Amino acid sequence: MAEARAAESDIVAGRYRGSLHGVPLAAKDLFWTCGVPTAAGTAIHKNFRPTEDATAVRRLREAGAVLLGKLQMTEGAYSDHHPQVSPPRNPWNADYWPGISSSGPGVALAAGLCFGVLASDTGGSIRWPSAANGLTGIKPTWGRVSRHGVFDLAPSLDHVGPMARSAADASAAILHLALAGIRMREPDADAGARLRALARLTLGAGLAQKVYRFATAAQTQTTTPMNPVDVALGVARVLERCGLR
Repeated sequence: MAEARAAESDIVAGRYRGSLHGVPLAAKDLFWTCGVPTAAGTAIHKNFRPTEDATAVRRLREAGAVLLGKLQMTEGAYSDHHPQVSPPRNPWNADYWPGISSSGPGVALAAGLCFGVLASDTGGSIRWPSAANGLTGIKPTWGRVSRHGVFDLAPSLDHVGPMARSAADASAAILHLALAGIRMREPDADAGARLRALARLTLGAGLAQKVYRFATAAQTQTTTPMNPVDVALGVARVLERCGLR
């Protein structure tokens, strides 16, 4: 309620942050939420309390979204619920399949408990629950949305994306665009995605590849902490100003 009241006060005062401001959302329980248990559907992690928000969660908060809570899921985002967990029930018919992995998000959305959900998809974890509960989900391009602060299932296949009750909500800036962008705190597996983003922003894929390799090598030659992406962006801008394409 504190987040909702803060959003209301900001909006009334004219400090409107955009289309997510004041919108009640929820997150699948594999996204870190600072100080709040994040179990990823397991018993072994039931007492894990992250010391920071996942990047995607932080971005939703910065956009003014009201995070209602965490949603139940299958154990470790795999195929079945832990025996100690009460499986979510499909609100259309309790005998119907609620989907796997993002089962709680699918059920909560279909029941009207929130307007959108932050979810993940490895082998259908957004798509199956969306189909089973009559919703729309987006599995973005791999690496397009930050995975920092998200429990891994298969890092080279894990995707973060939104689920919503309509295609408009899921595909417009209401959810998806608020999560996207270049990330500086990503697992190493996402270096390729960052490089592609760098290439789009600067000089083209071929030169961007060379610049990124240079920046990575430069990082090993200094004791000063540097992010290769930051260095590569700087080098690319200098080269661009010199007319190199």
